[in-house]
Amino acid sequence: MSTEKVYIVTSGSYSDYSIDAVFSTQAPAEKFANFYGDGRVEEHDLDPEVPERHPRWSVTMDRDGNDAEAHKTGEWDSEPGRLIRRSTNLGMLHYFKCTIDCENETQAVKAANERRARFIAEGGWPE
Repeated sequence: MSTEKVYIVTSGSYSDYSIDAVFSTQAPAEKFANFYGDGRVEEHDLDPEVPERHPRWSVTMDRDGNDAEAHKTGEWDSEPGRLIRRSTNLGMLHYFKCTIDCENETQAVKAANERRARFIAEGGWPE
């Protein structure tokens, strides 16, 4: 296991996220990040061991985070979350759906709920 570190200068977020530079020591990484103003320094292990993969969960829930259902799946949805429509006894309703790699169902539902809240805050759910 390596104890060497690399210092990665990043900027932006989501689709605008980018790696701007990689340094072997922290001081020049911070200098570079400060020069450009919006840079951040992330510390990472060099050549880390490959971790054991967590199970993949498919999670759906309503707009309020209720009626959460999670089941293990082998499929991966490349979107961080999306709306699906389901037929219920109340008619067609929208549900949030995402896939998450987590240790257990409880963690998967919690992580999906955080994504659902962000999805709504960013205007992804129609009124």
